[in-house]
Amino acid sequence: MLKFNEAKKILLKNIDRLPTVKTSLSENILNTVLAENIISPENIPNCDNSQMDGYAVNSSDTKKTPILLKIIGEVKAGDIFFKKLKTGEAVKIMTGAPIPKGADAVVMVEDTEEERLKVKGQKLKFVKILKPVKKGENIRKAGEDVRKGEMILKNGTVLNPAQIGLLASIGKTEIKIVKRPKIAIITTGNEIVNASVKKLPKGKVRNSNLWTLITLLKRDGAIPVQFETIPDNLTKIKSAIKQAFSISDVVIISAGISVGKYDYVKTALKQLGTKLLFWKVAIKPGKAFAFSKMGTVPIFSLPGNPVSTMITYLELVRPALLKMTGKQSTGLPRIKAILLHNIYEKSDRKQFLRGFFYKKDNKFFVKTTGMQGSGILKSMSKANCFIVLDEKTSFIKKGSLVNIEILNREDGYGCD
Repeated sequence: MLKFNEAKKILLKNIDRLPTVKTSLSENILNTVLAENIISPENIPNCDNSQMDGYAVNSSDTKKTPILLKIIGEVKAGDIFFKKLKTGEAVKIMTGAPIPKGADAVVMVEDTEEERLKVKGQKLKFVKILKPVKKGENIRKAGEDVRKGEMILKNGTVLNPAQIGLLASIGKTEIKIVKRPKIAIITTGNEIVNASVKKLPKGKVRNSNLWTLITLLKRDGAIPVQFETIPDNLTKIKSAIKQAFSISDVVIISAGISVGKYDYVKTALKQLGTKLLFWKVAIKPGKAFAFSKMGTVPIFSLPGNPVSTMITYLELVRPALLKMTGKQSTGLPRIKAILLHNIYEKSDRKQFLRGFFYKKDNKFFVKTTGMQGSGILKSMSKANCFIVLDEKTSFIKKGSLVNIEILNREDGYGCD
């Protein structure tokens, strides 16, 4: 039985980055890895424009206020005012509109009053400027956000919504990214029935693992492409795995990998000619985990208990998927927290206890979320972290500092 760190090391050593593909902004590229440097072909904004609604003026006209300036026109965002502003004149301007020639500042509308005055028999519009402005005030300069020729995103960037918006702002709608992996999911077991079954037959269980895995994979940027539930039948399991190889970059199998009479997954993989890299890892829960390869296709065989499935996915499968997609970090964020109660957990395996942590007075505190059995999914649903215990730990006293791994929003698991 391999120690956890050794198993993870072997796993990552045998995982390669997926190839680069071309895609567009209309595809789901959130959290994918950019595979090129992006150079801006233009300035953003492409001209000086108003930072707010108000009046474009020559700042020298506002040295002494209040002062009346003649309104010679209006310019909206997206329009251009072609006439050049002269001394004693102002142009009504909206946020984002280009600055007219002859203007070098914008007076906020709140610092003005519009008036109509009769001049030589004509009623003309004037604006009373109540406060002086300095040159450049309330103006966004051309290239203030992005300069022409500037590298705005580097190869290897994990794309977030702001960066995708930045690509759109320079008209870069076609980009190169590291391919998102296609994942086939096979769940096994005579006792498994669809989650949609209303009245559960005695001795049966609904397929929660399938939906847990689909959700985790989508949140990590993978594409689930096949969902099959196979009974404990060697021929049918082999057929499902063989089909999965042909349509996916990765195969995940849930259950059937232990040593029971009807656990056929290991035998099926052997008969199909896969290379077994390791079987059984010294972690709790999740010991019955296997990692194999069929050519370049990794196969992850997960234990069948719901919590074991989640923990082995997060601790072993997810790091592999992150490496495949070109991400640098392959682990969950880890911090130390103060334990709020005693823990008695004797084991010769590395343990991942479900916990809930919070911050108070600049310190982190943590407690377990209830029963820690590998079939207790409810305690997993309440968790926002794992309390990580090293091998041979049997007792931890209340008030001790413990290592915790955070299941946070950035990683997609909806925890604070």
